[in-house]
Amino acid sequence: DLWIRPLPEGEVVRLTDDGLNSQPLWSPSGRYLAFRKDVELMTVDTASGIVRSWTTPVNTYLWSPAGDVLAYVAGSGILRLAVVDMTVGTEVTLIPPEVGVLGSIGDIAWSPDGQAIAYEWYEGQDMQGLFMIPYGGGKATELYASGKPEKGDALLAGWSGDGRYLLFWQGPIVSASQ
Repeated sequence: DLWIRPLPEGEVVRLTDDGLNSQPLWSPSGRYLAFRKDVELMTVDTASGIVRSWTTPVNTYLWSPAGDVLAYVAGSGILRLAVVDMTVGTEVTLIPPEVGVLGSIGDIAWSPDGQAIAYEWYEGQDMQGLFMIPYGGGKATELYASGKPEKGDALLAGWSGDGRYLLFWQGPIVSASQ
């Protein structure tokens, strides 16, 4: 379960009591807390105590470094990337699920200025790369093709502090026998 305690000497407050909650992440302002309730994405407004469910199943989620905006990857099989602006309560799908496309989104990383999201894209067994999409929506841009299957996956690590570089590892080719 999740508990919070204002520092340095505040009273402990229990936020959940069902034993299904994990992976808490604070928003930049400290007002909101995102967490996983089993496979469901939840947020709690610590000022009002309002708990809200956003999606299920959630694969990954991450706060923007520039504000109380939460990006998440959700779905089962066919995945989508969406953002929620907590200050106004709006949710926008940046990459909708596409029926018939055997693609999926892996890890995500916000740019330091909060204006773009980089993500891993997997398409079948033969294509993988890193893409970027503007926070407000628009066309995704391919940043790097991993060279799969001759090379391994490009594994997203994050952005450089100045936002000029995207950091990743080029994984080795993984043999089916390994």
